[in-house]
Amino acid sequence: GILSAAVQASFHNPNYASFNVSLVSCLLTRADAGVYEGDARRPLILSTVADKLLADFVLFQQRTPTQQQQPTAAAYFARFYYNLRRQLAATLLNVCKSFSKVLVLSFDKYYAKCMALINDDGGSSQSAASSTTQMEKSILVQCLVCLSNEFGSAQMQFDLVKQFVSPMAEFFAAHSASLATAPAFMHFLGLGSGGCDAGVALNNRKLVFFYVNCLLGILKSLNCCAE
Repeated sequence: GILSAAVQASFHNPNYASFNVSLVSCLLTRADAGVYEGDARRPLILSTVADKLLADFVLFQQRTPTQQQQPTAAAYFARFYYNLRRQLAATLLNVCKSFSKVLVLSFDKYYAKCMALINDDGGSSQSAASSTTQMEKSILVQCLVCLSNEFGSAQMQFDLVKQFVSPMAEFFAAHSASLATAPAFMHFLGLGSGGCDAGVALNNRKLVFFYVNCLLGILKSLNCCAE
């Protein structure tokens, strides 16, 4: 009853929504402990929770730019939107880890939704604030990898992970000279004197940080399986 009420609740205030997500997460620890084991409604309950988390993520993602366009005090409020988005993504990851056997039954649905967010870099008609952040993308990638563990297919998992790893390999291969030595790497990141252009260096730092963290997340979520 409480979990159902929490899932059905709708808040416009990101702080109230954050409290509700924390409640949902707390209630799910009981589900993880086997409270709903054997309950025929369990798959529907967990699928509804995952859908709610994704729907709220998209909702507050769309609302973030409106806060940044407000006066300073309201713009500061946008930080709460980013914090909530990260909390929603992290909670979804915990759900995917704990209940992968149930959620994998709807893998195609979650794959489509997560990939749409992962590939969302923001277009010319879209505010950067409404695009998925690198941290959020890394978490969503882990969600899909966790679910893929349940297929028991090394080839399927390889094909999935390859989608995420290939851009990393291409990036580091294209800049192999800049990664060959410590001084070259520092120059690549814009550290020390005589670094590369500040804008280019900032983008390099963001990509290196994102790719390394994303790769570590994949490795933590991946369970090597045999055909």
